[in-house]
Amino acid sequence: MTNHHPRPCPRCGASTDSLKAFRLPLFLLFLGVAWSLRHGTVVACPRCMRRELGRLTLVNLLPANILWLVLLLPWYGVSALRTFKRGHSPSLTTGSIPGGYRDPAAPAAAPVGEAPEPWNTDPALAPYADPSRPGVFDATFLYTHRGYQRERLPVRLLRREGEVYRALVLEGSPIEPGVHPNLEVFVRPSAIHPPLVWLPPAARDNLQGWEARCDACGFDLAFVPAFEIARAQGHLQPGREPPQLMTQCPSCGGPMTLTRRALPLRFGAAITGAARRWRAATLGALGLALLLVGVAGASSERAGVAATYLATWLVGFPLGAWLSADGAARENKPWYVPLLVGVGVAVVLFALALVFFEAIFPAL
Repeated sequence: MTNHHPRPCPRCGASTDSLKAFRLPLFLLFLGVAWSLRHGTVVACPRCMRRELGRLTLVNLLPANILWLVLLLPWYGVSALRTFKRGHSPSLTTGSIPGGYRDPAAPAAAPVGEAPEPWNTDPALAPYADPSRPGVFDATFLYTHRGYQRERLPVRLLRREGEVYRALVLEGSPIEPGVHPNLEVFVRPSAIHPPLVWLPPAARDNLQGWEARCDACGFDLAFVPAFEIARAQGHLQPGREPPQLMTQCPSCGGPMTLTRRALPLRFGAAITGAARRWRAATLGALGLALLLVGVAGASSERAGVAATYLATWLVGFPLGAWLSADGAARENKPWYVPLLVGVGVAVVLFALALVFFEAIFPAL
């Protein structure tokens, strides 16, 4: 008999009588002659499960290419239809739920080889952890538009994303109607407002390229976008803000200094917004180029060589733009500099491919 006892969703915290646990392919890379698959169990309520299935469908679109159509799309589609069936997944009615989640009504079992949650090893949060409420901490919410009012609300941490945490608000705010239970927000450890402080979207965006410091209280987050601060000070060109800006501290109202970050340029780094967009374009172009060369090479050698020439431009242009975008932003160079560097890298890659296929390859 199907168990309909309500259980909390590990993602949104809402109670549901239809908790689902599906074994799903999380990432599939197909290169024509080789492939790699990573799979796992996803536990969520029907709404969160459909949202996760949609995300996985988009994430695997380019890496899986042909297998996305013949394998992943039917798999995810059938799983989405299964979320509309009432009742918990059969694997959840035995007491132990895959993926580290347990029914509170089920008997406890000792975890074997389970990796600790990131907030359990965070030195800024460890002194405030409550074993009876795992993952729950108090966060300070600052409302500059309400005369610098503030309040502390409990939040449940969901996962770490870089230097911030995605969290779920557990209690509604009596001050700000927009802050309600089950609202997803971003929080960050804070020495001024321990243990956590709320990050509005503008503060999270500023973290990508700016360091903030209040001269009065030492608070290190700016709640106004850096480009709006620069525009108010007469700098009207987005992306060419001066290396230092002045604004008001959202915590005490004192003077706050924003300094552009001098971030190292490395693969996978969380650098400026322009560099992140070019990096995403590079990864997408690389996947498309691999598919193009693989399909063309399977038909004939000549088609494979021609596809390789095209791939040098397809990959070289976004690669060069990505490598130069961060430096160009820091040095306030014109917006077209990354484009010129991208063309230069594409020309170099094309020249190398030309030398190989015309001078070296025939002799092999």
